[in-house]
Amino acid sequence: MNNQIKKDIAKVKFDDPNNNEPSIVYQKVSNKATPLLLIVILLLGGACYYWYNTDITRKAYYEHHYSPINSGDTVDLGLDSTLVIQLYNMAKTTATEDFGNPNFDNNLKRYLAFRNLSHNSFYESNCNLFDNSMANFDCVEDDSFRPDAFKDTDLANMLNVMFGQNNGIDHQNITLGGTCLGGYEYIASRGEYVKGKCTRESLLTVSADKKLTKATSTGDKIYLTENVRYFTNNGQTNPESLKDGDYVYTFRLDENFNYIYESREYKG
Repeated sequence: MNNQIKKDIAKVKFDDPNNNEPSIVYQKVSNKATPLLLIVILLLGGACYYWYNTDITRKAYYEHHYSPINSGDTVDLGLDSTLVIQLYNMAKTTATEDFGNPNFDNNLKRYLAFRNLSHNSFYESNCNLFDNSMANFDCVEDDSFRPDAFKDTDLANMLNVMFGQNNGIDHQNITLGGTCLGGYEYIASRGEYVKGKCTRESLLTVSADKKLTKATSTGDKIYLTENVRYFTNNGQTNPESLKDGDYVYTFRLDENFNYIYESREYKG
């Protein structure tokens, strides 16, 4: 038998019932598995190359964009740079938000995370189990009001993005003082934040002139300096909590190469 043919066949033995002697039959071996194996190898090789190349690209991007920033020296950052604008827009507040909650606490952090959610996170909902636990809000559905809501998991994800993993911020109602800002009641059994309808708001209105004046980086920190001047309606005196002067926002580069919001402090 031709050697090439022998390569394509395998020997199969069985007992012949007539002479009880083992017989040999040549059976062709299928070659279908060979192309499939090659395809699997090529796919695995391509995936490994893609992951490797992506990792190299990410490291190159980090070194190009971030290495000069967190080198340890104090670096002045452009106020019109994409990173500075992104961080400032994420963290800055309005005069009314400052009046409602001037302290950088978990209440404000929850509100800021809610404020930074994408439009797609919100959907039309209902008032079921809403217990009116927020002083200025209730939830009664009628022709003029139907509440929206968003998932508590969406808020938790945004809190991680803005304030880092293991930030310790729990789920509570989202509202700022006597204002109509926020007004989302947390309903744990539904896993949702549900919007209430504002029934009362403070008569005091405030405005502010805010300007970003400086952006620097030292080590793994970025500092944004904002100059603020507050105004009240009808010449009323500004609340003691609203102070004119400079405020400094601090952001820290975490292990995921993400700048998280650490603090906002009054510097005078």
